[in-house]
Amino acid sequence: MNIVYSSSDSFAPIAGVSIMSLLQNNKDADELNIYLIDNDISQENKDKFVKMVGEFNRNLIFIEKPDLNKQAGLSIDVGRWNISTFFRLFLCTILPKDIDRCIFLDSDTVIRHSLKELWEMDLENKVVGSADDCRSDRYKTELGLPTDSTYTNNGVMLIDLKSWREMNVEKEFLEFIIERNGNITYVDHGVLNGVLAKKKLVKVIHTK
Repeated sequence: MNIVYSSSDSFAPIAGVSIMSLLQNNKDADELNIYLIDNDISQENKDKFVKMVGEFNRNLIFIEKPDLNKQAGLSIDVGRWNISTFFRLFLCTILPKDIDRCIFLDSDTVIRHSLKELWEMDLENKVVGSADDCRSDRYKTELGLPTDSTYTNNGVMLIDLKSWREMNVEKEFLEFIIERNGNITYVDHGVLNGVLAKKKLVKVIHTK
């Protein structure tokens, strides 16, 4: 399994709790690779992550953060959030090219059981699987989506990276951000839904 997190230094202790819950409840996985996008995590906290993951004989790889403001050519408005929330939209180029599938987890997620079922899930003709987030029509119409469209949460996602690369979704994500001058309704959730839900490429998975 390839599991991806993104964390700043201030959020590192919370990410540590999440990763520990992942390690404790996925001992049955043949292989577990944890990719942590490094948004200026201190060396002290990096050492703690390495020690913790090493005790479970698992792989931890720190990934350099991208400069999304530079890529977009403008300042992305993240409101009260951190820019690291947007990194999950650009995993095609952030992660090694030989990774075709991954599970992205928010750093405040607690894993209570094996992720094997999610990891092996058939996405059918979709390119991402995530849970239903909000049924309010306003969330959808503000993104230019029809009211019967899906609207899902980015906090837990099964991603078909191979398809994302083939479709060049990063280009579409950037165009969506630029068209709105960096001011995105519902931040990165708005980008993913505004681009992929519109194309009916999101598989809604059970909230459990």
